[in-house]
Amino acid sequence: MTRLGLRTERILSGLFPNDSRLLPQPHSRTIVFHNQRDYIFFRHYRYIHRNTISNDDGNENKTKSRNEHIAMNEVGPKFTLKLRSIQLGTFDSQFGNYEWVRKKTEIGRSRRTFVL
Repeated sequence: MTRLGLRTERILSGLFPNDSRLLPQPHSRTIVFHNQRDYIFFRHYRYIHRNTISNDDGNENKTKSRNEHIAMNEVGPKFTLKLRSIQLGTFDSQFGNYEWVRKKTEIGRSRRTFVL
């Protein structure tokens, strides 16, 4: 991953507390920021943990077995982001100190081409 990708990852991880990165709880929600080719894909999922108990009638002892099923649903919204600039400190459009700015030639390109 590039330095820009790592910096963007660190900025977005600051939006969520550390305790939300533990193992998912029953009926938990997960937000995914996927960085690929300088695009950030956002997805929102919901996990549902279901425990089922099934009877084994074929055995003489009639044992019960527990099965855990995990269902995943995409609940939305989903969208794609393209980074334009990273500014140090608070937002100031006139006198802000920019850490990274996308090149002007990349802004007018067709949406079908990827910038590597």
